[in-house]
Amino acid sequence: MKLLSMYNRYNVSVMVLVFILSSAVSFFLIKQILKNEVDGSLLRVKAKIQFFVEQHDRLPEVNLLNDEIISFKRVTRPGKEDEFRSVKLFIKGIGRVHLCRQLIYTLNTRGALYQVSIINPLEGTSHLTRLILSVTIITILMLIIATFVMNRLIISKLWRPFYQSITEVSNFKINDAHVPDFPVTRIAEFNFMISSLKTATTNASENYRILKEFTENAAHEIQTPLAIIQSKLDLLVQQDLPAEHIESLRSAYGAIRKLSRVNQDLLLITKIENSQFEKKDHVRMKEHIELKVLEFKEIWQLKNLDLKVSLQEAILSISPELLEILIYNVLGNATKHNHNGGFIHIELDADQLVVANSGSEKSLNRERLFSRFYKEINNSENNGLGLSIIKQICEVSGIEPAYRYEDGTHRFCFSF
Repeated sequence: MKLLSMYNRYNVSVMVLVFILSSAVSFFLIKQILKNEVDGSLLRVKAKIQFFVEQHDRLPEVNLLNDEIISFKRVTRPGKEDEFRSVKLFIKGIGRVHLCRQLIYTLNTRGALYQVSIINPLEGTSHLTRLILSVTIITILMLIIATFVMNRLIISKLWRPFYQSITEVSNFKINDAHVPDFPVTRIAEFNFMISSLKTATTNASENYRILKEFTENAAHEIQTPLAIIQSKLDLLVQQDLPAEHIESLRSAYGAIRKLSRVNQDLLLITKIENSQFEKKDHVRMKEHIELKVLEFKEIWQLKNLDLKVSLQEAILSISPELLEILIYNVLGNATKHNHNGGFIHIELDADQLVVANSGSEKSLNRERLFSRFYKEINNSENNGLGLSIIKQICEVSGIEPAYRYEDGTHRFCFSF
């Protein structure tokens, strides 16, 4: 999961939690503030009643047009002072039971005790609470959305150098002359990362260049002594020598031939990696495959292989030399690892080439199949570079190789 995506999800979760908590806290605070305001209003009514009694020495008349509901009840002993209650009463003006705030206290006038009850409905307060809460929720929600959008834009911009650097490293190929173009940033941590990546890619490219030059030089230098040794062994084999000497020479001659093939294959891989086959043409694959089939036909007849060929027109942009090597290695691999009385089936259509053949009764190792010097069976005739060359040609030619094994058939598919 991407770090930015994780951060956004975490940010959204935190914002939602903050939104819920803020709304709950706002609701209770607003409700408490308004309740206190109503209690203050009841105390102001009490003060008015007290003032009236002090001025006129009697209870005031109840005005039904006031919002407060005031009642006086004769009592024999004083009660609690300023007792506030939340009660539910049927309010005629509202027409339903409603929550109210009630203030109860004891009043002494003309030697008599009266319990005064002042009730104020919370209808207007409830509407005001909902209104304020709605405004608060909308404000908080807009703030959260604005914060989220700003964070997303800022964080995306902040992490842009990181993702650009990762993209450059992903596109970096050690055998490519392209130097990664890392972004310039003012963030110290990213600068440290970019500096490390620059050092790593530069060192990798330089080490690869040195190794490639060594391989090329070594392969060229080895080829000449091998040719000389092989020619000398040819002369010795043709001479009249004892049988045991002849056998030893033939063994040495076979080893030299194998070493020469390995050297030639490594040189070919190096040339492919060095892009020495850059010239591409629009090649008709059907014609090239038909020519290779004719070349292998006698070998297949000697091994009594059943051949089925189904070819359609297919045009591929590729180096003709590499195509020749590719087809030769694919058909050679299908022939070399086949058994007498087996089969080879070749199918070509507009977007893929499929070569299926009989062979060993188990699947090859798909993970190591195209690795250099991979050999499923320790066969002295096989140097393990054929499939590696095929893989290298496919990479530089835009071909996708695939292998699968089913019902005793080894199937190589090349999509283009």
